[in-house]
Amino acid sequence: MLYAGLDLSRHRLDVHLVDEAGEPVQVTTAPPDADGLGGLVRQTARFGQPVVAATWVDERRPVRP
Repeated sequence: MLYAGLDLSRHRLDVHLVDEAGEPVQVTTAPPDADGLGGLVRQTARFGQPVVAATWVDERRPVRP
């Protein structure tokens, strides 16, 4: 099992992927669009393990479409 911390902004998605011991496996960024997320899926699939993700939303700023 791998765990992903995701920080989403309008300009990029920051990703920190760690293993069950909390050791970093991958630190990367992706564009916050369908192509960027698809690339992120391909990158993490190479590890061959399920991924659990948690996201951060900064509630001080309004969420916009």
